[in-house]
Amino acid sequence: MENSVLYIDDELVNLKLFEEMFSEYYLVSLAKSTYEAEKIIKEVSFKVIVSDINMPRETGLQFFSRLPQKEVSPIFIILTAYVNDSLLLEALNQGRIFRYISKPFDRQQVKEILDQAIQQYDLLNEKYQLHLQIEESRQNFYNIFQSSRDGIVILDQEECILEANKVVEQNLNKLADTIRGKKLSDLVPQEFHKNIRAKLKELFELGSSRSEFEYHHSILGKRFYELSASSIYYKGSNAVLIIIRDITERRLSEIELMNAVIQAEENERSRIAKDIHDGIGPIMSTLKMYLEWLNKQEFINDHPDILDLSLKSINEAIITLKRTANNLSPHVLEKFGLPSALNKFVENIKKVTEIQFCLFIDLKDRFAHTIEISLYRIITECITNTIKHAQASEVELALRQDDQLIFLTYEDNGRGFLMSEGINGSKGLGIHNINSRIKTMGGKVSIQSAPGAGFRLDSEIPIM
Repeated sequence: MENSVLYIDDELVNLKLFEEMFSEYYLVSLAKSTYEAEKIIKEVSFKVIVSDINMPRETGLQFFSRLPQKEVSPIFIILTAYVNDSLLLEALNQGRIFRYISKPFDRQQVKEILDQAIQQYDLLNEKYQLHLQIEESRQNFYNIFQSSRDGIVILDQEECILEANKVVEQNLNKLADTIRGKKLSDLVPQEFHKNIRAKLKELFELGSSRSEFEYHHSILGKRFYELSASSIYYKGSNAVLIIIRDITERRLSEIELMNAVIQAEENERSRIAKDIHDGIGPIMSTLKMYLEWLNKQEFINDHPDILDLSLKSINEAIITLKRTANNLSPHVLEKFGLPSALNKFVENIKKVTEIQFCLFIDLKDRFAHTIEISLYRIITECITNTIKHAQASEVELALRQDDQLIFLTYEDNGRGFLMSEGINGSKGLGIHNINSRIKTMGGKVSIQSAPGAGFRLDSEIPIM
């Protein structure tokens, strides 16, 4: 908008004089009455309106008082040939009059006043535009906040809820107005309280945090959530923005995929084991029978050493084939269950290692095949890692259950390792496989190790 000024006066001479004096500085419009000015105002916006105070039909003050107030109204200036104390008092009481100028006026003085009025208008307009931008940003934030498919919560440093969107309302089955000001720990089960405090502490130290957790919804049942949190500045104070994403479908898909991979892997192991057992095994047994027949007295005198070595080699090959087939697809596990399979595996391991094993297995039931085979692979992976890397002398294994969970603890007294090296180094793949298998079963796992402190794994796995 240009520096536009409207001048209202019922005397034509004054109008012409004002235009001649100020048209080179401002975009000047003239009106002979307030009613003519009212028509002009409907078509053109002005930064400043200057009006004579005394006119035939209404005063300038009356005109200004009946003009509607806008977000940014023009700056009003009263111009008069004489000073009237009562009118001056009325102008001051209105509070809408920027300045009061007496006639005859000094050109330079009026120009300074007009410049000040234009500057005042520009400041008010700039403030209003900034207000519009802030309001637009606030509205955009609110729209995103409410339309997000993820739950969004804003907490203060005392863990009190400042804002919560509709998704959070639906999941908690409470209106946002009823949960504002309450602590987050007051709205979630006791089991999450310790984790919430730890995560908030980590958040304020690091600036961001990410984690996953399970929640048993009263209506939807077991759900999986991903929680992302970051520090923000909200309404003049430090706060925490938490985004809660329901990843149940993704986790269930991952579990289904992993179960399919495990099943396909076990099917392939079973096929290979069957091929070895039913294909190569009988051939070796037949060959052994032939050599035993050749070992009769009439042939032994000519080839005593060769026949004896052949028989020994075939016996060793048959034993190796059986062991390989059993490792690929442990038939003891399928026929007799996890405790028998683990005891059998450990008994075989004891023949080739001096490690002392202490097993405590208290399982009352048979579980789903994917659970049993996964637990078997996890434990045998741990034992294999101990033998290869740990230089341990003792291994303790505890496996028990209650009505809802299977509890696994595996511990050795080996040399241990740095966890960062264990994840990224030579042991990384084994640890990754163990983690993946446990999480696929919906379980929780804690792995602890340090140089000289051995290795310990604790896990809780739900009985599905």
